[in-house]
Amino acid sequence: VESSMRRGSRGAKALASVLLLCILQVAAANDHKYKRGDNVPLYANKVGPYGNPSEQYEYYTLPFCAPKEEERKPHHLGEILVGDRMMKTLYALPFHISFDRRTLCSYTLKSKEMDMFQKAIDEDYYFEMFYDDIPLQGFIGDKSTEVVNGRNVTMYSLFTHYIFTIGYNGDEVLEIQWDHNPESNLDITDTTDPTDVHFVYTAKWVKSQHASREHVLEHKESPHQHLEIRWFSIFNSIVTVLLLTGFLATILLRILKNDFTRYARMEEETGLEQEETGWKLVNGDVFRFPANKELLCAILGNGSQLLCMCFGVLFLACLGPYTRYNRGALLVSALLIFAFTSGVNGYVAASMYTKM
Repeated sequence: VESSMRRGSRGAKALASVLLLCILQVAAANDHKYKRGDNVPLYANKVGPYGNPSEQYEYYTLPFCAPKEEERKPHHLGEILVGDRMMKTLYALPFHISFDRRTLCSYTLKSKEMDMFQKAIDEDYYFEMFYDDIPLQGFIGDKSTEVVNGRNVTMYSLFTHYIFTIGYNGDEVLEIQWDHNPESNLDITDTTDPTDVHFVYTAKWVKSQHASREHVLEHKESPHQHLEIRWFSIFNSIVTVLLLTGFLATILLRILKNDFTRYARMEEETGLEQEETGWKLVNGDVFRFPANKELLCAILGNGSQLLCMCFGVLFLACLGPYTRYNRGALLVSALLIFAFTSGVNGYVAASMYTKM
């Protein structure tokens, strides 16, 4: 027993060390300091329908300005698990240097490429980029309906002038926002003939009113996820479930008590066992020996492991490592906790098997 306790203690220490190491790695990765003029790369991650964030494609599946040589950002485990595939772009946004209308690239859009952009605009595609590990979202283009010769015609506009507003504090990048210049939109409604396109971008550096990225998160919501926790709703739901469970348990216990009292009184009066009725008819089904005890024990063990994993993930959530800047932290913590709680699975399954 003492050796088992020592092994359990070593396992708990190892789990805590691994989780602490992951948190420290994330903290170190987000601790970026820059000087004026330092190069801060902008990585393109994905494009997809705004209404369905789970449908994702690589950024350069659309005919954007792509570098001649593919250079991908090294990914950690969390980014791989959430499906990130970041690639370096042609955008040059040096630290604390503002400029206006810098040329990105110029080329000729073919009919097929314009059709791809039209399809992306129809499905309300958005793109996601990362600047110093800060997520940045924007849209591909816009469409409107105009009356031409007495009939409605859908007009497609491609955004060609990107405006990046970057907030900094001292030597750190705290936030970045994307916008576009409507006056530079390119009309791609007619796809019969090739069209020349000229992409430009602007960088505006402004002093941020926030002290840190964590402070930015407290005052800014994700475009796709509302991260504000409704504590009142959570506690209200928990209290409601507990009250209903208590009422149901009270009713069932009262029924069982009355039945036991009635059966005992009838046996004392008649001296014979009475025929079983009501809920006692399922006694044989509930307490019969399982046909596949190995499967039952395995299911109980897996359920115990999943339950421990859920409690572990919720405990880490109270510590606050799950943020927009910590990509895939939830999946990584769930994976590690699930692996380290495999002993719970084996113990519960083996204990139940020996009892049968």
